[in-house]
Amino acid sequence: MSAGTYALLDVLVPFGFSAIGVWAHRAGGARALGALTIATIALLETLAYRDWQRQPATGTPLAAYVLLASLPILAAAWTIRWASRREMPTLAQWLAAGTAGWAAIFPALLIGGYLLR
Repeated sequence: MSAGTYALLDVLVPFGFSAIGVWAHRAGGARALGALTIATIALLETLAYRDWQRQPATGTPLAAYVLLASLPILAAAWTIRWASRREMPTLAQWLAAGTAGWAAIFPALLIGGYLLR
């Protein structure tokens, strides 16, 4: 994928997951949120693996792709659980979780891009 596609996905995925995650948690509790988290990470890691296969031989390690696919989703899911315990309004939960997922992209890039080489 191009850098522009990654930049767009880095914004859309955490906030999209957060919107669905808040709804799932309110409807089915921690179990529903956990199932959604596992399914989302599996989907993103599958897409990351396919993208990793298309890169040149001297590219980024697979561990970096896996970390970038999972860390933001885990951060958003944890934030949804944290926010629900504090009985935050739905919009506030969504914004907090989306922001946490988005902010987790930077440590994932740092760890995956520089420390795993």
